[in-house]
Order: sequence, then C-alpha cells, then structure tokens
Amino acid sequence: MSRQRLTVMATMSLIGPLLGSAAWAQSSEQPPAPPDLWLPSQNVFELQAGARLEFRASATAGADFELAPFISHFVGVRLGASWCGSSEDRRYSPNEFGARAQLTASWWRFELAFGPILLEHEDYYNSSHLDLALSADAALSQHWRARFEHWSNAGTSPHNVGRNMALLDYRF
Repeated sequence: MSRQRLTVMATMSLIGPLLGSAAWAQSSEQPPAPPDLWLPSQNVFELQAGARLEFRASATAGADFELAPFISHFVGVRLGASWCGSSEDRRYSPNEFGARAQLTASWWRFELAFGPILLEHEDYYNSSHLDLALSADAALSQHWRARFEHWSNAGTSPHNVGRNMALLDYRF
C-alpha cells in the first residue's frame, strides 16, 4: 500500500467522526453517549517505551498529553514528545527528538492519530524537519495500550524512508 493511500485513509478515518457529529447536531435528538470501553473521558497522560522497527532496532520513548474528546464525541487532540535512539544500519541516523500535535479519533478500544511532528534534525529516514506522525493504538486494558507509530515526510522531499516504531503505552 502506498504512503499516499495510507495518508488519505488516515485523513478520512479522522474526518468521518466529525461529519457524523455534525449530522447529529442537525437533528433534534441527542447523540448517543460513547460506550465506556476505555475511551478517554477526561484528559490523560501517557508514557511509552518501545523499539524502532528498522534493520537494527533501537530504543524509543515518549510522553503524551491527550485531551478528552472535545471536537466531537470521538475526536480530540494529543500533544507529545518522542525520542528515538541512534541507528547504525545501512545509513547512520543519530538520536532523534520530535514534538508533535495530532488529531485523535477513538472508537471502542482503538485510536488513530494524525498530525505534524517537528524533528530535531534531518537524516536518511526523515529528510525534513517538519514531517507527519501517524499512529494506531489498541487498548490492552484500562491503562495499557499497544501502539504502532510512523513518521514520514509523505513524499514531500527526497528520502521518504520514514521511521516505524512499536510502543507500549501506560495511560494515567
């Protein structure tokens, strides 16, 4: 699957709940409350740790602050910072620090997030300072979540390799 197709799918999955919420706003009925299945009903703080998924994995860690859904019943905002360890595979990449702001869409135990990430420097994997961060989370319990995260420049500049990470989150 191409990165452009993946970007379009992620964008549509985030816009869908907004459109659904707007349709409920036009009707006289109250929208149904989201089920209480580990959806964030209040602001939450998360810590995560994991590994990059390139040829030789290196450590990665981060912290997020996620606001309770306020754009609609399912869409909110996540602010976070991440660190990736250096890589010595085919192309050397030093430690990388990034700060991101993402829209999140939550359904049942799953969450998608999409938004810009500002990176410390350019390298073979991310050839620009401003990239996109896409993540998919699945709740394992009330506090634990598994996350896949991808940073990419979405083909806006040469070397669109990107970084892939598998993370385990703890939500406070």
